[in-house]
Amino acid sequence: MTGDRRPGPSGAELWTYVRAAARGERHGPAGTVAALASLDGVPRLGWVEAPPWSRVARVLAARSAAEPLRSCRRLLFVGTGGWAFGLRALCAAVPDQSRVRVLDSPDPDALRRVLGELAEPAGTACVVVSASGRTRETRLLADTLALLWHRTGGAAPLRLSDHDGGLSLAGARDQVALYGVPLSVPALLAARMLSWPRFVEVYRAFAEALPAIGEWAGEQSRRLPPHGTPRVVFRLPAGAGADLRLWTLQAARQGWGGKSERFRPWPDAVIPGTTEPGAGPPTAPGEVVVDVAEALAGLPRLDGGAGAVAGAMAASYAVAALVACVAVRHGLRFATHDAVEHYKRLLPAVPSAAHRPAGGRPVTGVGELTGVLAAWLATRPDLTTLHVVGYGIRLGDLVGGDRGLTERLGRPVEVHEGSAWNHHSYQLVWHTRSVGVAVVLAPDRPVAAAGPLCGRTLAALRSMVDALAGATYLSLAPRCLLLRWCPAPPGGPIQGGPVRGAPVEGGPVTGGPVRGGSMAGGLVDSGGSDDR
Repeated sequence: MTGDRRPGPSGAELWTYVRAAARGERHGPAGTVAALASLDGVPRLGWVEAPPWSRVARVLAARSAAEPLRSCRRLLFVGTGGWAFGLRALCAAVPDQSRVRVLDSPDPDALRRVLGELAEPAGTACVVVSASGRTRETRLLADTLALLWHRTGGAAPLRLSDHDGGLSLAGARDQVALYGVPLSVPALLAARMLSWPRFVEVYRAFAEALPAIGEWAGEQSRRLPPHGTPRVVFRLPAGAGADLRLWTLQAARQGWGGKSERFRPWPDAVIPGTTEPGAGPPTAPGEVVVDVAEALAGLPRLDGGAGAVAGAMAASYAVAALVACVAVRHGLRFATHDAVEHYKRLLPAVPSAAHRPAGGRPVTGVGELTGVLAAWLATRPDLTTLHVVGYGIRLGDLVGGDRGLTERLGRPVEVHEGSAWNHHSYQLVWHTRSVGVAVVLAPDRPVAAAGPLCGRTLAALRSMVDALAGATYLSLAPRCLLLRWCPAPPGGPIQGGPVRGAPVEGGPVTGGPVRGGSMAGGLVDSGGSDDR
């Protein structure tokens, strides 16, 4: 399990070690697994073993007997990173359902969309998920929704964290966001709501498939080379969506990224037969393609929504198991993602309008954006890949996704939304110096009130988005470009007027301060790990 060329354990043997570590063994190979799976000195393997149904039923019943879950008709989960991506993947398995929603962005427009889908807070229980309890976006969103629920007569949000074992079915500190779906309290609360009244069938079918999925993961992990920089492509099951892709990216890119100089894989995920991001042909020379659908062959078949939920749970588990098995074979500490502290330490204690990044080149549309990026890349032959990240703007819808910019720029491009990107790709990109990043800020517009929430409350959310963009930009300079999306009306001037500190026309931005602070002062430590 050291990544050299000596014969390693078989897939079944390796999975036996992982299961033994999850059950508490701390000697021999199981002890090695436990050490690699540790965060803050505690092995995070509560996602490996499916507890008996009796324990699951007892834990969920106890949670449901108290407010705010008692008699609720809908669930709204608030969280970031793996918690949010995994929960959204479960939700996406049941199209057009209205029982479960997930909010993971401090963008006021995202909050408006979710509240609009819920229609009214009455009958909706809010569940806040943050292992550390200190994730900045989650805390701000939770406080905002607590205010909303208070003003509309609803119960205070239920807060699940690592401190009291609230995320774990065993009541222990054994969970981590990277792999917490599907075998954690929030994930099973969501799965139960989505598949009711057939949740017991769903859970038993899922649990029955786990041993075979684990052995599949152990065997697939043998296919990766012991050294080098292979592109590892997770081919997701037919019908999978963008949320399962993000779950996969966050698990693999955070679990493997920057953990070894000898073995530096580049994980990606594709969705066959769709036009979703990541749908490109995964057949280039040197790639290792893993077909996740193969892992689900032993999953008992259920019809309707129950089968869809069981399939999403099993696919999420297969991804987590494979990431863990590869990490164990190569000696990677797969429960940590410490690179995020590079941008988190630059976040202000209380973001305000003063922390919107100054400077940055304005771009008025897709054509100008493409031209600016092409000009910048022409001066940076060291950057072989580009990530374009929109903060407060759904950039992928505007530029035609990954393929659109990749075809225009002639280099691999990924288009993502911030701050989600910070929670699935920052870890890997920080450690991969050949990846450039373009941070694109949304237009600076007044934030209007939304029902019981005043404009000032929502403006605080927008300031968090801007602060995250600024901290990301500073932490990745000089391989990061700051742009401002300023669409012009037909026949009109650029919206927003001149940009303070902007470069001359055609000149790229390669550095600059965040208004109200600097790299050295005026900014404080974020006070905790990211989305653990």
